[in-house]
Amino acid sequence: MLQLKRKTPIGSNVTRTIMFLVGMCIMTTHLQAAICAFRNPDRDVYILFPEATNYKAHYRNLDKSKRKIMEDKLGQTLDINDVGTHTFYVILKDTVPIGFIHARAEWGAYGNLEVIWALNLDGTIKDFMVQRSREKGTKEIQGEAFREQFKNKGLGDKLVLPNTKKINIQVIKPVEGYQKTSSLIAYSAYKTLMFNQVLFGAVIKDSTS
Repeated sequence: MLQLKRKTPIGSNVTRTIMFLVGMCIMTTHLQAAICAFRNPDRDVYILFPEATNYKAHYRNLDKSKRKIMEDKLGQTLDINDVGTHTFYVILKDTVPIGFIHARAEWGAYGNLEVIWALNLDGTIKDFMVQRSREKGTKEIQGEAFREQFKNKGLGDKLVLPNTKKINIQVIKPVEGYQKTSSLIAYSAYKTLMFNQVLFGAVIKDSTS
């Protein structure tokens, strides 16, 4: 992985300094976008899977052909967060797979909403936890009543309305007063399930065979 080193701005030219800082910000954004960072797996794996003893990371790149497949299926243009290399975690009890984790980030009104999705062996949703968010209703969407609605949901459950990022209220009841943040979570779930099918279908199949 490319490692960025802090540099000292050359001279006192303000324009050059600003251009340098902007360049660093762009490079950092691309690094974050390329890998949807699971910030603390050594803690959070065992919160989501208390019986786990280990985990293994798998990496897949979203190339142009797979990006087109994703966008056709979603009916949406992918965000910069979605471009690059994705990391998928196989969760183990000793040497036996017991589930998966995929970290995702969605653009919200106040920056990235980072969600850690825990998945059952059949690829359906087990649970989720919010890793980082400044969105309104962040505390409320982490409540058990809202999270429970996602359990065992898969692609066939139509978590969002077709070709939109809007929550399907016939399937998932949004948190009262926080429909936009509820929609971000629902779209994150749907897109995660889609990414898992397109990029990590073979990993899921190998883990359960």
